[in-house]
Amino acid sequence: SLYSTLEPCCHVGRDESCVSKILNSKKINRVVFSLRDPDSRVNGKGQKKLLKNNIDVKSNVLKELGSNFYQGYILNRTQRRPKVILKLAMTIDGYISTKKNKKTKITNSLSDSFSDSIRSEVDAILVGSKTVKIDNCILKCKSSSFLKNSPIRVILNKKLDININSKIFLDCEKYRTIIFSNVFDKKKLKKYKDKKVEVISFSKNSFNLRNILKKLSSLGITNLLVEGGGETFCSF
Repeated sequence: SLYSTLEPCCHVGRDESCVSKILNSKKINRVVFSLRDPDSRVNGKGQKKLLKNNIDVKSNVLKELGSNFYQGYILNRTQRRPKVILKLAMTIDGYISTKKNKKTKITNSLSDSFSDSIRSEVDAILVGSKTVKIDNCILKCKSSSFLKNSPIRVILNKKLDININSKIFLDCEKYRTIIFSNVFDKKKLKKYKDKKVEVISFSKNSFNLRNILKKLSSLGITNLLVEGGGETFCSF
């Protein structure tokens, strides 16, 4: 018996399909899975092919748990957007900072560790350009045990005017970094390209969260963590 959270795929991708591997094994005669794969290339076809080849199939096992676990993947495949998680640290009277336009810390080590674990579980982390300018943040996992799981870093910066010497641009060859902007000027783009930053430019009319989420989804991002700042929170 083979157990899987998701329906075995029946299309060729980076490797042969899961269904082919099951059939070629000559040993597996029963497949149990939780969730039908919403990908249009699968979506019941995997199960159908297994049944056709006399494999006993049981589906929808722990379906609710499976759906919750795969929420980002389902949204990516059906609505062309990732699951969006909004993370705010806030004072009791509703502020995300104690001083305007100045980096201030209102969290403690326990909440920082929790935030770090969330970062390690998502595909990408998104901030507005103001957060990068004020905090000079690096947006990687801080714990050494999580560092290798640091997510893709995404910045919203219409004017493409973040200081090229900011900390976040020091290691873009190792940690993928994407900026969404309104800028198409080749000379300006080259500065960031030289730092291994990916710049994705939209026209002014097309620069909106719907299109940005759609693009992120096409890059394979299923879970997106939004970390700030105030304007970005309000936009979402």
